[in-house]
Amino acid sequence: MSCVYARVVVHSRQLRVYPEFGEPLMAQKRRGRPPKDPDSKKERDPLVSARIPKDVKRSLKDLAKRHGQTVSAEVSRALTFWVKRHESSQLHNSHLAHTIKVLIDGIERLTEHSWMDHALTRQVVREYVERLVARVLLPLAKRVTVPAEVKEEAETLLTLFIHATGSRRLAGTVIVDDRDLAILTNDLAQKWGTPANVETRPELVARRKQDEKAWADALRIGTEAVYADYIKSFPGGRYITRARKRPELAAWREQEAKAWVKAKRAGTTEALRRYLGKFGALHPQHFSKARKPLVVEERKRLAGVEKQGRK
Repeated sequence: MSCVYARVVVHSRQLRVYPEFGEPLMAQKRRGRPPKDPDSKKERDPLVSARIPKDVKRSLKDLAKRHGQTVSAEVSRALTFWVKRHESSQLHNSHLAHTIKVLIDGIERLTEHSWMDHALTRQVVREYVERLVARVLLPLAKRVTVPAEVKEEAETLLTLFIHATGSRRLAGTVIVDDRDLAILTNDLAQKWGTPANVETRPELVARRKQDEKAWADALRIGTEAVYADYIKSFPGGRYITRARKRPELAAWREQEAKAWVKAKRAGTTEALRRYLGKFGALHPQHFSKARKPLVVEERKRLAGVEKQGRK
């Protein structure tokens, strides 16, 4: 069964999936082996040999076990992080973080207390870190409009990292579609001494890859049909906002407005199902309103099936 993956943080007791229009609400378990990754046949990465201290090797084994991967994968991830950290395009981030650290260390030496458990030190740290960041990140001469999708992604990261610090926890298990982000957040949570409960799912990671490829194909082909197909196939996709605004879809948007009026006037689940099948998530509000009665109907059906099964 095809389900729209949860791109943003999902904080619930179970994995929440968003069905495609007209599909069952609940994900069914698949039997048999999962499909192979199309990239699995690509050429192997080069092999590098290195001598490392025994304690480092033990630490690598522990980290690999915690992250649920091989020692080789753990080493590869560590080396990739180290190289990226020293790339010139990212040095400014390391410089800013180190400057903040040096400032906080100096303040704690002055007060002879840690900001973690001393009110005065915490107040001074907060005030002077804010002043430092405000000075380094001076506002631009001309105000810039931040795209909605950038705000959404940044908000997701902020919410995750605040969750990792323990200052505002999300309930239940947090599920994301990026394995590296899940590992990073769990590592941060461990450093802060908070429960590590951020997970991912193979099907979500696969869905994210499909989303990226579908959008790249849409940009390359650039027709109304391919953008419409992206919107219908990925209503929760990463690029859905951009897709809706494509000039190639101007005529389709006009058709959608008329079709929505017609479906709303009919008021039947069948009419709403036809509308969703043709226009998908082209109009976010109409998409949400059309799906609502279908979801209610499906929940009732599933409840009936479950009740019948208990008899």
